[in-house]
Amino acid sequence: MDAPQSKIPASGPGQFDAAQQELFEQPAFCPQWPSNATKEGQLLAALLDGASLNHPEFGSIARTWRLAAYAWLLKRKGWHVRTLTEDGQPWTGKTCGIARYILEPSDIKAVKGART
Repeated sequence: MDAPQSKIPASGPGQFDAAQQELFEQPAFCPQWPSNATKEGQLLAALLDGASLNHPEFGSIARTWRLAAYAWLLKRKGWHVRTLTEDGQPWTGKTCGIARYILEPSDIKAVKGART
């Protein structure tokens, strides 16, 4: 005798297909703030001041060469960090591209407007 086929999708215990809905609509710009004591927080502070940084410049500020990782974390938290490519000749002595990171001016304006 065959068991009746279930119309419930195969998902693990406690998992549901329906997505959770928001009670209130999220604002258009709502990033998460990192702690100021982290390298990620140092990067955000510099970018909010209008700086554009590449790896050697950030290394002299934060003593780390993981700028790409911290920029990626800021992107995941909702910040609009842009990646530009510049010639690496002055830094490396070779023809190569080096990433330069900047924060979108709209993010800077939104934060400065919220703080006043």
